[in-house]
Parts: sequence; structure tokens; C-alpha cells
Amino acid sequence: MSSKDPNDLLFAFDSSVSPSELHPFAPGEMVRCEECLRANSPTRVACLYCGAALPATSVKTAAVQAAARTPDQGEPAFNLILTSGSTISDDSIEKAAAILRLNANELTRIVQAEVALPVARAASHEDAEEIKRALLEFGWQTQIVSDESLAIESSPQRRLRTVEIHPDHLVVYPTTGEEKHFAWTDLNLLISARIFTTQVEVKERKRRGGSNSLLDSSETTADEAVLDLYTQNDAAGWRILANNFDFSFLSKAKSLVAGENFNFLLRSLREHAPAAEFDDTYVGVRRSLELVWPSPQQKSSRGWRRERAGKYSTNELAVTTNESQFTRYSRLRRLLKSAAKVAS
Repeated sequence: MSSKDPNDLLFAFDSSVSPSELHPFAPGEMVRCEECLRANSPTRVACLYCGAALPATSVKTAAVQAAARTPDQGEPAFNLILTSGSTISDDSIEKAAAILRLNANELTRIVQAEVALPVARAASHEDAEEIKRALLEFGWQTQIVSDESLAIESSPQRRLRTVEIHPDHLVVYPTTGEEKHFAWTDLNLLISARIFTTQVEVKERKRRGGSNSLLDSSETTADEAVLDLYTQNDAAGWRILANNFDFSFLSKAKSLVAGENFNFLLRSLREHAPAAEFDDTYVGVRRSLELVWPSPQQKSSRGWRRERAGKYSTNELAVTTNESQFTRYSRLRRLLKSAAKVAS
């Protein structure tokens, strides 16, 4: 778990901001420094003027401290989900952005998305509760969703190699294991998106003294259609990746283009299971998800290469993909749908 410098907890007040952002909190909300007696934002933990520690008596101060304790990549966490449809004022967006350490414009995009999205990722349930209480003072309705409840590690997504579509049921063939048969009424959620992958390869020449010089670099990008299928009471779901899927079952309707086959399959599934909810919101909110659930990057070295006497170079490959981010979003949509069904 990483912890940010307490003296750098509020970028919005220490950096260049517009006049409307200088005093987003009312005078009664400000916290007085006991050393220099100057007023500070309730989201600060150290005085902006003298650096002395501020009394942690404000709900907002406790919240910004909680927001600063961000979990490391891959570490279990608690996600604070902004409930869609919440009534939120422009003034509260500036105040919330200061606590969440987000740009006000970025937070506005999340608010205007009209779909439940994460606004914070806390290291503990207690920290998530602190942030939730602070946002509630602005009238923001949020929900705490743990990584454990998303079941990403305990129930990995199962990939399909092909399917069979019958008038009264669907047969799915996973890449490992036996096929499964489902009645069309069992299918209750379809989530469509695209997986984006970027590869950056850098070639450097190694010099004595540890300094390197760039010899060459290249970047390639690719994207692929993806579809997650969920049945009743199934947390894991089934995944179809268009470029690694056998569309032979389409027979004469099969095209030479994977994208056309994917769209044909999607239309067929929706026609056979009209009661299943179709969700294609991911691509539209992907940029906002990056603020809280960033796409991970994996780096690997391709070793040393001798070019000529005394001259060596190294190749490093960095791969960034949003598949794990989409999986997290897909599980969130399924969880919220299940919760709404129970509530009704």
C-alpha cells in the first residue's frame, strides 16, 4: 500500500487554479492552523502557509487522508461507486474533486456519464467509509464495492471457442472443460466492448558509465471486439473474443471478416434472448475509468545484443491492454444488476 506525501494531498490548492477554484469551501468549513492561525481548506492535513499539521477534526480532512492511502496495483481494495442519477451541483464537484484528488473536469465527465462509475479506490473498508461520509455531505450517493465481491480472482472469466444456437437453447464450448447448455431465458446480461492493446518496443545502446542512447522505437496498436455473457446466478460469465473465436456454426452466413461475424452473432443472441439486458456503455466511459482503474502495463526485456566489438544494445517491450479494466467493469455491471433485482 502506498501513501502520498501529506504536504501534497491537495493539488487543486497548491497549483495554478482559476479564481473560482481558490475558495470552494465556505468560511465555516475552513480549518484554522494552530501555529500561524491562518485558514486552510478542510481537505488539507498540513498548513498551506507554515507546514504545521492541522487538527484532523473535519470529516473532509479524514476523507482526504483516506483517499491518499491508495492500494498498490493488484492489491485487494474497496471501490467507491457513484450512483447514477445523483443530483450533483457544480459547487460540490469542485469540493469532491479536491477530496478525491481528481481534476474537476474529469470528475464532471464521471457525473455526466449517466452510469454508475468508480470515483475512488480505497485500501480498506474504513477508508472507503470515510470518503463516502464526506461525499454524502455534498448530497452524493455512493456505494462501496469490494474487489472480493467482483470475484475477479476467485471466479476468472471463462473464454469460449465457439457456440451453437438452437431455437430453444444455447450451447457454449469453453476453451477448457465441457460444453454447457442454457435455455434462452437463463441468459440475462450481454456486455459488448472492445479490447485495446498497445505495444511499444524501445531499442537502446548501452554505454559505459550507465548512460543509454535511443537507437529505435516502434509502437503498434490493435483492438478486438469482446462480448461477455452472463446467466442467472453466475458471477463468472463467459467471454467471446472476436479474433480468437470459431464462427463455423454460422455456416453459409459466415463472412471472411471477424467483425461482421461478431455482429451477426450478437444480433442472433439478442433476437433469441430478448429479455436479456444489452450493455455497450464501456467504450464511452473508458476514459473516465482510467482515472480510478488504470489499464496495467507490463514490461519485459528482450535481453542484450552485441552489434559489434564493444557495442551492445537492449530491447524493452511495454504492453498495455484494457482487458482487466473491462473485466472489472463487466463484473460491476453484473453485480449492480443483481443487486437491483434483489432490491425490487
